[in-house]
Formats: sequence, C-alpha cells, structure tokens
Amino acid sequence: MSLLNPNSLEIEDWLSILRELNSAIIITDGNGIIKCCNAEYLNVTRFNSLGVTCENIVGLSMYELLEIAGLSEKDSAVILCMQQKKKVAEIFQAPLYKIVMSTAFPIFNEDGSLKLIYAILQDENTIFRLMSRTDGHDYDKIRDRYYRYLNESNDELKKNFIIASDQLKQIAEQCHIIGTSDISVLLLGESGVGKDIIAKLIHSSSERRDKPFFALNCGAISENLIESELFGYAPGSFTGANKAGKVGIFESANSGTIMLDEIGDLPLSTQVKLLRVLENRQVIRVGSVRPIQVDFRLISATNKNLTEKVQNGEFRQDLLYRINAFKITIPPLRERRQDIAALALHYLSLYNLKYKLYKNFQDGVINEFIHYEWPGNIRELKNVVEQAVVLCKKDTIDIDFVRAILHESSEASDENTHVSVKRIMPLKEAVAETEKQLLEMVKQIETSSYKAAKLLGIDQTTVLRKLKKYNINGFH
Repeated sequence: MSLLNPNSLEIEDWLSILRELNSAIIITDGNGIIKCCNAEYLNVTRFNSLGVTCENIVGLSMYELLEIAGLSEKDSAVILCMQQKKKVAEIFQAPLYKIVMSTAFPIFNEDGSLKLIYAILQDENTIFRLMSRTDGHDYDKIRDRYYRYLNESNDELKKNFIIASDQLKQIAEQCHIIGTSDISVLLLGESGVGKDIIAKLIHSSSERRDKPFFALNCGAISENLIESELFGYAPGSFTGANKAGKVGIFESANSGTIMLDEIGDLPLSTQVKLLRVLENRQVIRVGSVRPIQVDFRLISATNKNLTEKVQNGEFRQDLLYRINAFKITIPPLRERRQDIAALALHYLSLYNLKYKLYKNFQDGVINEFIHYEWPGNIRELKNVVEQAVVLCKKDTIDIDFVRAILHESSEASDENTHVSVKRIMPLKEAVAETEKQLLEMVKQIETSSYKAAKLLGIDQTTVLRKLKKYNINGFH
C-alpha cells in the first residue's frame, strides 16, 4: 500500500484541512502578507471580536492586523520570525485580555529566502496545562516565558482600563474628551464599580497626567479630622498636632488632580469650606488665617443620591452645582456582562503572577461568572478570583469550586445588605438593636474601628461612641 503523495493535493484541499483543524493556525508569505488562517485562530486571538473573518484577513499584512487589534510588533511571533529568520515562540495579550502563546516556523526557498511562515497558537488554558508538566525542559521554557511576559506587562496591566462592553467604551470616550479640560466631574455608581479607575483615566487623559493624583475617601475619616486632611493645619493648632504642621491634600495635589470619594459623607461645616476653596482656589489651614493659592482639578464620587441629600438638608445645593459640571454614571457589573470575562481573565493572570501559580479555569467557569449577579461589582469579582486561585488545590479551577465561592459571597452580601425584624418594638429600640447587631457582625470580619467605619459608611468617631454605648469590646 503506497502512502498519499502530498503533492497530489490541490491548494483547496490543504485549505479545507487547515480549516477543520482544532489547532489555531495562520500562514503568511515571506513578507508577512496573510495567505490564510482558520476559524480557531480568530477565536483564540479574539480577533473575531473586532470583525476580522477568515475571508477579510487574507491579503492583509501582519502589521495591518496588529494595528487593527491595537497590538505592537513584539506581540507577533510571525513578525519576529520574519525578522530573525528562525523559529520564535512568544506570549502576548490578545484583545479582551486573553493570553496567547504563538509559535512561528519559517519555511525557506532554495536560495535561503523566506517562502512562508506558519504559526500555531495556544490559549491560556493550554499554556497553563503545559506549565504544570515537569517531564521536559521545554515546559520550563514555557514557564519562564510566561512569567517574563507577566513581569514585563504587570505594571501596564494594573494601569490598564479593562474594557469590553459598549457602556465602558462610551465612558472611556467621555473621559478622553473631558480630560482635555479642567471641568469638575461627578462619578456616580454603586460601591465597587471602579469609580477610582475612571478618575485615574480622566487624570491620565489630561494635561495634568504628569502631576500628582490624590484620592481621599471622605467617609473613612472621622468628622473632627476631615478638615485637617483636606486643608492641612498650622503648627500647634490642636493637642496632638504635629509641631511642624501638616500639608493638606489640596496643597499636596497642587497642579494635579484630587478625587474626593464618597463626597456625600462630608459634614455640612466642611462642605462650606470646600465650596470656598472651589470658588477662590485658596485653602486656609486649620489654625491659620493665611490663604494659600492652589491649582487643582476636582473629581468627586459617590454611591449616594445627592439630590435626596440636598432635599433632606444633608448636602449643600450650591456645592452640588459646583462638583456636578459633568456627570458620569458607571453601570454595575451585572449591566455590562461583556466586561466580566475580560476582568476575570485579567485577575486570573495577576494572581497567577502574585502567587507564582499557573491555574486555569475549567470550561464553563467564565460562563458561570457571566450569569452571576455580582452585587459587590468588580471588588467582589476580584476577591472571588483571588480565592479561587489561592484555595483551589488543582491546577484547573472547576465549576463546582467556583460555585461554592460564589454561594459564600452571595450569602455574605445578603447578610450585609438586609436587616430582619422579628417582632414589633419601639422604633428607638429597633434602631439600637440593629446598630448593635451590625457592629457585632462587622467584628467578625474586621476589628479595626477605622475599617469598621469604612464598612458601615460612617466616621470613626461615631463607631467608637457606639462601641462604648453597647459595651462591645475587641476593636482597636
């Protein structure tokens, strides 16, 4: 029986075989012009999410494809193979933050010139499986290459704005537009949606990008300290004060950007002084009468309804006008499910790097994430992925393990957001009982009075006063 002669196959036969292979493959000529690829290549690289098909990719150069995907030459094993004229293997970040390993092989003409380059690509699950093997030094090379990639890109990954949904694309466009001005911005959204990241994106899009960026959580600082944090204090202003005085956040951020998170928790007395600073761009330190000129861009953020707080006399309307020149509402994660997969893979990469592991998700885990409601938004997703990476004893994090973590996370969220009344009682007594229960509940997860105040959305002084009132010990 004779073997099949490959030369007897027509080009269309070879293309048919290529299209049916499970491996992701792309072929270019010696100049990097794409001759063909299969659907699995577009799936692994996520180029299909950018409208690239097996038909319209033919004839493009690899440089043009990289430009479409927002990638650079170092992200293409094909280009490196073309430049170096030898086999090249590289790991890079595809669109939607999917990690891909590409191995490119050169094929030469008789005169030594490049005839073709073909590349085989593998997604992150395959990479992690190969990294877990120990029966060959090639796997050590893969591990080294993976960690080198993460170390080189980690700082950039942490700074990047993870974006996949149309909602965030629109917000990103708004950030770039308003970044060119000094207009005050108010960021609205539930806790954990990433308001701090949006604020940094606005700052990085502005002419102040090389100047300081300072963020202050107004709800995490006690009422008697908030003014000194914002405006600083003069030497000897009060008992326990630093003898040299203190520079406030407005002076520290001079020429830069200030983010006041949870601005709705500012005391009314501080709101008056903040309004004055916004009007004349001068601060007066606590205990001083000397005005100090400051130049800053203000970004405010809150998960509260400031209009209701104005109606209730808890927030000044004139201050709301000042901080609300441009408003951005960030939707919760459950309303932008396109971002969930990108974020989950992003945090998987970061925690693999942090803990020197190479875990991967079982097929179906990402789908489980996409259909979960995420009441804690990005903060909850980040925590769940970290738990999965650290606690799962297997290299592949399976669906049942993730479901157990999500169940615990959901129960914790329910306990933290619902109060149950078991009997009729005087309202004052019910409020006191609820406060006591909440403090006892917080004590199970946090014994710092400062952090307890942050969790409960009140100032530290109030927490200390109520701990004494209900004789609850164990906090510091």
